[in-house]
Amino acid sequence: MRRVIRAGRSTALLATAALALTIGVGTGADAAPSAPDRVADQIERVAPKASLRDFARGRDGRFTAGGRVDVAAPESTSGVVVLRSVEGASVTLGLPREATAAAKVAQDGTAVYAGRSVDVAVQATTTGARVLTVLSSKDAPSTYTYGLADGVVPVINPDGSATLTVPVGAATVIDLATVQAPWAKDAEGRRVPTHFESTADGLVQVVEHAGADLTYPVVADPHVDLNWANFTVTLSQAEQRILLAGDVTGLGTAICAVAAPVCVPAAALLASGLQWLFERGSICTGSKPRLRMVAPYTFPIGGAVFGCVK
Repeated sequence: MRRVIRAGRSTALLATAALALTIGVGTGADAAPSAPDRVADQIERVAPKASLRDFARGRDGRFTAGGRVDVAAPESTSGVVVLRSVEGASVTLGLPREATAAAKVAQDGTAVYAGRSVDVAVQATTTGARVLTVLSSKDAPSTYTYGLADGVVPVINPDGSATLTVPVGAATVIDLATVQAPWAKDAEGRRVPTHFESTADGLVQVVEHAGADLTYPVVADPHVDLNWANFTVTLSQAEQRILLAGDVTGLGTAICAVAAPVCVPAAALLASGLQWLFERGSICTGSKPRLRMVAPYTFPIGGAVFGCVK
């Protein structure tokens, strides 16, 4: 005998199957997260808590987050991250080229650049930007270079942090931004040794994961805090003598040539520094031979701080 399936029962079975597909897949309730969201989740599990701002895509293709410090992330790692404050401070940071895909923004606002063994992510914080590398396996490189604009030199501090400086002439130094001491953790939250190095190519983060007993992915993070309110100028003893002799213009011209954003306030700061040295009666000497001057980008509006340092 032939088996007969009635049309009514067949229709019901098809409807039931369709409903199951709708519930299981169509709503996306159990769907796997997108690649950017997966990277953002890996970061959130181990990274220190931070107040993040959402990126919005601009007409120029870059992703921007507005605030006291504006952050612009590029379309790809061939571009640079730009930090700019309303006071006029600005700094750029190149991204590691190990990630090659165009940026995609995760639900939490993280801009993610996918790569074969390394993903790169940029997060806008209230004071600057957090740039993270996510190492997916032991085959990932151990060094990651963050390129800097011409003339900007990273100085590694005793606590492991780095100061992005602009040297002027032989000894004058302008501090633009601070990069917090780096950290790196594996998927279990275990710390991975890491440190900064200053090279001709920029600021390099070394992540010592090769050969270690780790659970991947490993997340590593430099956090750049723009010195959005103040800038710092440090003078050697020779430059203090030049200033005390009244040559404000010469030092000011040298600063303007390499650090345009601080040109006007730096000229006013040098004039005030001359007055401070005159009242002091001498240049800085002894164990603290350098003169450090800190002032807001709005100077001469706002006060400045002067002192002798090592």
